[in-house]
Amino acid sequence: MQDVAKAPESTALLPPSTGFMTFHTEINDSDRLRVRAEVGTFSRWVLGLLAMIPLSAAFTLIRWGWSGPFSWPSVFFTALGLGAAVVGGGLLLAAFGANDETLEVDRHAGTVSRTDTASLGYRRRESRPLSHISRVDTGITEWTDSPTYHLAIHFADGTTMKFATSNVRAPMDQLRERLAAFLGH
Repeated sequence: MQDVAKAPESTALLPPSTGFMTFHTEINDSDRLRVRAEVGTFSRWVLGLLAMIPLSAAFTLIRWGWSGPFSWPSVFFTALGLGAAVVGGGLLLAAFGANDETLEVDRHAGTVSRTDTASLGYRRRESRPLSHISRVDTGITEWTDSPTYHLAIHFADGTTMKFATSNVRAPMDQLRERLAAFLGH
């Protein structure tokens, strides 16, 4: 009888209407779990299109500011146009530079790895031994308007590996439970 590899399981843990990121869980075999938190193509397009509004305003304001002789209103319009260009550039950077994250737990290799990848080519990978994990929980970052939640993997040496961010706690709790069950914690 021939062995058949289990097809990756893909589960969207975060409802599409509640956030910027979508979570996909893949179990390649009983020893490997991979979770991807990615910024969707639709979200990137929306940010890119929204960036066109302040960029077009910047072009118009700078053109008005430099169209005549020097005056204080021309300085004002030029400064306003440069500010709009910075806002538009920030939105473009968010659209094309937003990080996709991958958390990979490999029991066979005995490692947990977190990889950040940006569409602009940036890539960072952090790996730690599974045996050093002390606990897994849902981390909270308090902000003035509302908290954000992330998966926190705590290690015996006191360091923490943070993964993904959501405005909603439920997906992070589901991810924590799934990871704890996979690790046997």
